Amino acid sequence: MRKYSKFLDDGFVLTSSHEPIIFYRRCGRININAADDWEQLHTENTAKMLKKQGVTVLRSHFHKGFGFEIERLDREKAAKLIDECHKQGLKVQTYIAFQSAVSETISVEEPGYDDWIMRDRDGHPLTLWFNQQNFRNLPCLNRDGFWENLKRASHAAIVEAKTDAIGYDNVSWSVEPEVCHCDACKKGFTEFLQEHYPTKEAAIERFGHAQLENILPPVWNYYQNHLNLTEIRNPAIQEWIEFKTTTLKHRIEEMYNYCKSLNPDVLVEINASMQTGQNDAFHMGIYQNDLANGCDAFWNEVDPEAGYHKDGTLTHKIRIYKSTHAMGKMVFTGHRWNGSKETINEYHLGIAESMAFQNGSINCIGMMNQFRVNETENLPHIPLLKFSRANRELYYANPVPFVHLYESRQSLCYSNFESQYANVLMTQVLLRENLPFGIIHSLDELSDVRTILLSGAMCLSEKEIDRIIAFVENGGGLVLTGEAGEYNEKYVGLANRSLKSRLGVARKLAPFAISFGKGRVAVFPRLASDHDFDSYDWVYRPMEESQIRVKFESWEAPHNMCQIADSIRWTLNYDMPAVIKAPEAVVSEMTTDGNTAYVHLLNYDANNPARLITITFRDNVKGAELICPLSGEVVPLTVIGGNSVAVDEVGVYAIVKVCC
Repeated sequence: MRKYSKFLDDGFVLTSSHEPIIFYRRCGRININAADDWEQLHTENTAKMLKKQGVTVLRSHFHKGFGFEIERLDREKAAKLIDECHKQGLKVQTYIAFQSAVSETISVEEPGYDDWIMRDRDGHPLTLWFNQQNFRNLPCLNRDGFWENLKRASHAAIVEAKTDAIGYDNVSWSVEPEVCHCDACKKGFTEFLQEHYPTKEAAIERFGHAQLENILPPVWNYYQNHLNLTEIRNPAIQEWIEFKTTTLKHRIEEMYNYCKSLNPDVLVEINASMQTGQNDAFHMGIYQNDLANGCDAFWNEVDPEAGYHKDGTLTHKIRIYKSTHAMGKMVFTGHRWNGSKETINEYHLGIAESMAFQNGSINCIGMMNQFRVNETENLPHIPLLKFSRANRELYYANPVPFVHLYESRQSLCYSNFESQYANVLMTQVLLRENLPFGIIHSLDELSDVRTILLSGAMCLSEKEIDRIIAFVENGGGLVLTGEAGEYNEKYVGLANRSLKSRLGVARKLAPFAISFGKGRVAVFPRLASDHDFDSYDWVYRPMEESQIRVKFESWEAPHNMCQIADSIRWTLNYDMPAVIKAPEAVVSEMTTDGNTAYVHLLNYDANNPARLITITFRDNVKGAELICPLSGEVVPLTVIGGNSVAVDEVGVYAIVKVCC
């Protein structure tokens, strides 16, 4: 993450006023003072006020898709604001709508506009899915016209306005069941199939026949309802997912490379959903790791606020932070605060989570009300910002993952339920049992991995299974749950070539553990929860009547959490850098910069102090202290037995620093 140091070194505090006044007017979301506030936004006073409030990056409006000429005056105002911010030492990210074209205006400027957009089977334009925004058409990813227009806007932002960063919003396909059936998509899909199944034999093995030109984009109806798909076994729908993710990948990489050709130092961020517990590949054509070469940062605006709730659920954004860290990327995300003293601890927790898991970044705070800077005194993020800026060494230390969770691409792309839910539950085990972990997206390089967790990874290629077997035979640990490795990458059953068959444990129906070669394997047929994997209706909920995802209310601890955690420790031969014992609402992250280790402690039950936390380190401890970022207080800790420390109480966020 050091390559983003110019954004992170000063704490990374972002606030946003990214919608232009034309958009608010067209949506009917305007207020009576908007015109005056709009003029005041683009002044020196705005930049000065933001700097006073600790903001380091402003996300500014720039191009919303109304048309290059109709938005010219707005872009000129944005350029003026960028200049004023730069004078105050602030950076600016300019907002550009990636998947939005307003037909009412852009069609006047662009005679070929009708050939740019997605269309349904009847030839009607597809529109963005947000409420009361049906005037925003979706540009087709397989037609070139709109993307040349988008390059003009990007060029204006980077070369003319001198922006520091680009923010592409709504990076996706259309949302199922709204499928593009334009000629370019149908032709592109056929060519995609022919490229991947070039012989008659390959096509017959995959689809049962070789008439690939007759396989069309999906058609949904009352009986063939996309919301009823818990698993995606139909090969044509699987290939439609691959076609969508591939075309989106190519288009975002095209825009990324274009931006970098104009200025290699400009940061490119994309808002590509990043929803934990949802199959974005199926719903929206997004698989985040596929887009890693097309951005420097991701935006997340969907995952819940951090907290430990009365029903026992623990909500967080940690999976997103860790997944993007594995890609070498940043996450832009927001923290909501309603201004009341009763909720300030939860607000601090969200910021602390970002700091602990993303190099000390404060992230996005809501200091703007449409076009007006909120003139708030005693800003609650300031203590944490000051601490982050003064203690950069704490946040550029390297994470120390005890284990690694493998996110199997095909499993997550072809499962709307089991893989998603299993990933959520396993993450709960690791967080609540204080087992710091990393996420891996590939099995190609495992030199720094000691134990692999396969949770919901039912679809594994035989090449992946070979690597897992070799990893365990050479001394690695493996914990697998459910049907891990029972199917290949096409969701075809592997029978006696499955992972469990290769391990010799295919017929085991109860949890068990074995030695295999030099390594250790623990198997759990199920992750047992209150709602379990048969409770599809309870665990999942419709999103905007189109998408489905794991409910936040089901982010719970499995009943067999302790058994799973103990098995993970067993696969590590109980040899871990530290053993952290804390109340269930406390989550930890461990980092090191060599001779110094840091354990970040976050209390998700933020209004009730967590007490009696003990940390026993593998190595002897020469000295230890407790650092309290909110107060700035540093308290010496007594070392017990040469390698243990005890923390009496953690309010919201504390850091244990030890010298080994």
